Amino acid sequence: MVQRKDIKTEDVVALYDGGLIGREIAEELRCSVSLVQTRLASAGVKIRPCNARKEIYIDKHVLKEMYWDKKMHPVEIGKTLGVHKNTVTKKMREFGIPLRTKSESRIKELNPIYGVGHSKKTREKMSNLFLTGERDLEAIKNNQYGKRVEYGGEVFRSSWEYGFAVFLDNNSIPWDYEPHRLSYRFKGQKRVYIPDFYLTKGFNSGIPIYVEIKGYGAKKERYKIKALEAQIDNLTVLYRDDLIRLGIIGTSGKVIVGQRGL
Repeated sequence: MVQRKDIKTEDVVALYDGGLIGREIAEELRCSVSLVQTRLASAGVKIRPCNARKEIYIDKHVLKEMYWDKKMHPVEIGKTLGVHKNTVTKKMREFGIPLRTKSESRIKELNPIYGVGHSKKTREKMSNLFLTGERDLEAIKNNQYGKRVEYGGEVFRSSWEYGFAVFLDNNSIPWDYEPHRLSYRFKGQKRVYIPDFYLTKGFNSGIPIYVEIKGYGAKKERYKIKALEAQIDNLTVLYRDDLIRLGIIGTSGKVIVGQRGL
């Protein structure tokens, strides 16, 4: 159940004015009926007789046209018709008007962040800057995002990366932090990848390798890593369980930097 402080009195009043009764408002807002009654009383709303409803007339065809043809959001429809968005969706269910799926609601203009971010042309331009070396690698490494941890003359953007660097030093394994940029293809497009570490002698095997430290990556990130592993032969990816096994982090995810050997 939602906490009392998260329930806005104006939302309770809007739903009540939209024709809903106390029990229905409580179900919509996931709160108690008594809380609904208290908020209505504090707002000075005159309570309707028991079981009486305020009938809101909305034309079915107009509602369907606004939602599907004009691609308006229930919030926009509610503002246009002077009712709460929950009243709009309630009427749509009564009329049997289907709601858009999550996928449909994210297509182009329906997506609230449509048009936000870099265009495809801009992303390609940025990628080319990486590949040609026109963009300074040191500037990229020292960007302002992420957690910054200084160690060994480097600034790490992850405490797990820092812990791995300490682990390498404890085991006398030479390393460089993000020294190279590599190109690869993902979903038919040329991409740029900067591995976290470059071990000039590997894990004391004498064979150079790249090492990427990954946390709880999303599904899209895992697909990208698979593409990298398929195209870069000497890439090793270490996940959370690997770092725990090596004694770099504990089960809570906190860096403990163990002394275990390889």
